[in-house]
Amino acid sequence: MTRSNAYHSGILAIFALSMVTSSLAAEMTMTPDSIRFQPEQSAPAYQLRLALPDGRVLESTFLSNEVMQVTNAELGTHWADGSYRFEIWPVTGAEQRSGHHVDAGDHAKSSMAAESGSFRVLAGAFHLPGEGTAEPEGDIKALRDSVAQPKDQVIPDDLIVQGSACIGFDCVNAEDFGFDTLRLKENNLRIKFEDTSATAGFSTNDWQLTANDSASGGLDKFSIDDITNSRTPFTIVAGAPSNSVFVSSAGQVGFGTSTPVLDLQVLSGDTPAIRLEQNGSGGFAAQTWDVGGNEANFFVRDTTGGSRLVFRIFPGAPSNALTVAASGNIGMGTQSPAQKLELASASPVGIDLNNTAGARWRVMSGNRSAFTIMAPDDATTATELKLDTSGNLTIAGSLFANSTSFSDVPAQVLAPDYKLMPQDELAAFIEANRHLPKLAAKADGAKAGALNMTELQLRLLQKVEELTLYTLDQHRRIKALEQQVEELTRK
Repeated sequence: MTRSNAYHSGILAIFALSMVTSSLAAEMTMTPDSIRFQPEQSAPAYQLRLALPDGRVLESTFLSNEVMQVTNAELGTHWADGSYRFEIWPVTGAEQRSGHHVDAGDHAKSSMAAESGSFRVLAGAFHLPGEGTAEPEGDIKALRDSVAQPKDQVIPDDLIVQGSACIGFDCVNAEDFGFDTLRLKENNLRIKFEDTSATAGFSTNDWQLTANDSASGGLDKFSIDDITNSRTPFTIVAGAPSNSVFVSSAGQVGFGTSTPVLDLQVLSGDTPAIRLEQNGSGGFAAQTWDVGGNEANFFVRDTTGGSRLVFRIFPGAPSNALTVAASGNIGMGTQSPAQKLELASASPVGIDLNNTAGARWRVMSGNRSAFTIMAPDDATTATELKLDTSGNLTIAGSLFANSTSFSDVPAQVLAPDYKLMPQDELAAFIEANRHLPKLAAKADGAKAGALNMTELQLRLLQKVEELTLYTLDQHRRIKALEQQVEELTRK
């Protein structure tokens, strides 16, 4: 597709225009291949957003020392005919909120507002707001010129028109009203509500209904203007599809549908979604989240963080697949979790611990009789650990325990300075206590009836080593006695 002659003849020269938007000004400079913006406000950075006639929105962030522009290359083609809208948001900083509570004033930290505006491309030529409007043509212009000093009519009573009324310079005799009761007809259409209240305490704000921008290059739109505060809180651009916003008699709001069944319904032929965007103009880091759904999944997307799908629910997921109770407990398969995390299922319940590098472990409650830990990546899918309801523990490998809580570990028994209890004292101790020293018949730990198996194993090893020392001592005595017997026998 090539540019038309009108495109080249209209904008071969570079020109600039200062355009007033929402009480702020942004200077635009245009060439056949690009458009540049120069905000009036001073900020460390700016976010530029340009809405194209085909519905696409181009977004870019520029530092204050960078050229803020959009080129043909970024458009993917030349400037197509139609209306273009832009917003320039000053980015004042990237502070991070502490905690999770957001005060009402958090988004009022910056006094800077967006600069916005529009322009139009017709037959390949740029048309900018503020270039002026065309003079009325033909009989209408002659009619205006002929009425040098029109006289106002003051009617000091109610006015009743039993028919239709046309207001505007372009109304003509024998106007064909059709079903219109009231018609506004000229090239600048406005209905202004000017409140002249002068008494303290009474509302005085002025409002206006505006149909289309009055300057060349402006938008085809209908808007509600807050005249007193120089704002336009509501706008509908021409060409918006039917039922873009629909409010039913029950107060239900539909986006894209005239039959909303809930308080808010969004209808689209492909992935209805909403966007939650913090743009940085309030002094906090820019962050955008998308929430949407389609036939594949319901999702939450971290758009700023590389469009990662951080949360997904697939169609057909069962009830209570994930529940957060009022207590903060999380349930999977239950709506009333009794613990911080509870998994409930009529079939065996398992948890896979999957290391994406290749290793995976499975914690499994296979049935009512046992709890198991398996390594499903193992070719044998063998059970590595099994704990049954009787308290029996079975493991496929060896059991290891590390402990530094004992001051006299068994290795000390074989030290040269270890003092072995004399056997007479040992016999007396056993007679009195009915157990070996440091091996109590009952556990005296924090939990009644509980045995510290690591400590028990170490104490038993200590007794084995002491028994070995006793045996070696007896062996030496026996050898000495045998030698004495042998010497007596020789005599």
